[in-house]
Amino acid sequence: MVPRNVATLTNPPTLEAYEAKPVPAASLSRLLVAAAGDRLEALWTVTVWLGLRQGEVFGLRWADVDLDGRTLSIRNLLQWSGTPPAAHLVPTKTSARKRVLPLPGPVVQALRRHNRHQRSPAA
Repeated sequence: MVPRNVATLTNPPTLEAYEAKPVPAASLSRLLVAAAGDRLEALWTVTVWLGLRQGEVFGLRWADVDLDGRTLSIRNLLQWSGTPPAAHLVPTKTSARKRVLPLPGPVVQALRRHNRHQRSPAA
């Protein structure tokens, strides 16, 4: 047992403030044009239009999507953990990250196409 906390004798590193650098709108438009017709078009459309984090978009299920009501619920995240690493669907870390987002028209259209493709016999 150590009689005192020796960690108090150290000078922890200071963290620099992170400043997000948004992607220019023209680049996002080119990305969406390039993704048109691709099997991942819906993923790119949802990500670009809603600004979701990677774990949030990968944690989406059809049960989280209401195309008629034009909403999408963020309830889960896809996380990698364990040895060897494996993907796990887990609830959002905080209740603040659990939210319902309105779906713009282009997102609804992309999700409808994706849903039809998944339900087609050839999929």
